[in-house]
Amino acid sequence: QATFDSARTGFEIALGLTGTLTLWLGLMKVGEAAGAVRLLSKAISPLLQRVFPGLPSDHPASGAMVLNFAANLLGLDNAATPAGLKAMKELETLNPNPGTATDHQVMFMVLHAASLTLFPVSIMALRASAGARNPADIFLPILVASACSVAGGFFAVALVQRLKLWDPVLLAWIVGVAVLLGGGVSLIARLPHDRIESVSTTLGTGLMLAAILVAGGVAEAGTTLRLGHTDPPDGLRHKAALLFADKVKEYTHGRYTVDVYHSSTLGDDPKLLEQVKLGAIDFAVTGVGIYSNQVPELGLLALPYLVESYEQGLQLFDTSPWVKEWFAKLQTKNIRYLAMWEAGFRQVTAKRPVRTPEDVK
Repeated sequence: QATFDSARTGFEIALGLTGTLTLWLGLMKVGEAAGAVRLLSKAISPLLQRVFPGLPSDHPASGAMVLNFAANLLGLDNAATPAGLKAMKELETLNPNPGTATDHQVMFMVLHAASLTLFPVSIMALRASAGARNPADIFLPILVASACSVAGGFFAVALVQRLKLWDPVLLAWIVGVAVLLGGGVSLIARLPHDRIESVSTTLGTGLMLAAILVAGGVAEAGTTLRLGHTDPPDGLRHKAALLFADKVKEYTHGRYTVDVYHSSTLGDDPKLLEQVKLGAIDFAVTGVGIYSNQVPELGLLALPYLVESYEQGLQLFDTSPWVKEWFAKLQTKNIRYLAMWEAGFRQVTAKRPVRTPEDVK
């Protein structure tokens, strides 16, 4: 009987968690799609550059780390894990000694494990399913405990890595957070015991409501997408990308805008494609050859002497059923092919006539 009772209890708790986790994971997804993660990443970029010195400000790892920290703030451990893995993978691209953790990876791992928790959503959901009178009254104790764990982990790693803790920006963040948390806890601690529980519940609920309103406001304000390519500002790819950005803004009446990054700012073609797969950026303009690593058949499109005219080339890419079938396979790799465009014919310079493949051997 005990086995059946335990199974029923586990199922009821899991079912009760589903609604809460669905709500907050959905809000995180809305905020991510609406550009909230990128805005937050830009806002705290000065802090990240001090905590992770040498990390490029536009590196995909920054967005992944911010998403991981945001999930931890909400107490959504399972949602934080994929973002954490993505951040570690992106940081590994900067690792001069693959297989050995860098200072950036060590610091991120410590901050992720310590995980400052602002809204312990999972715990509150468990308490609610267990019949707690005020599921949110643990807001303040968990906030203080997790803040202490983050501070201890950060200062321990910072001392080993010899970070410049006296840097004005870093010092301002440390003092500001300490004053905010310390002052708030000090004020609440002076209240009668029965009032502390009420204030903790009200404060936690109020901040959660504010987070919901902010996520909705960001989504309503519009979404900013990112497009990367390798051409210089005067190149054809950049001009086409700017035209694409203008059309997106025009056709969506400003609800969507596209930031264009040129000159390999976000990486070369393979790195751009990888970032599209991971969701770090939204669009990439690349050569067709790199797609053979995803769908081998697409490597045929990079062969020389494939067509004899522009008309044949356009017909090949626009109407050929087998080319469309090959590009459709990219969706299984989390890549969606939008369109193909030509950048002109290439030529071979040689000392003798070149009429067949054998002539260039």
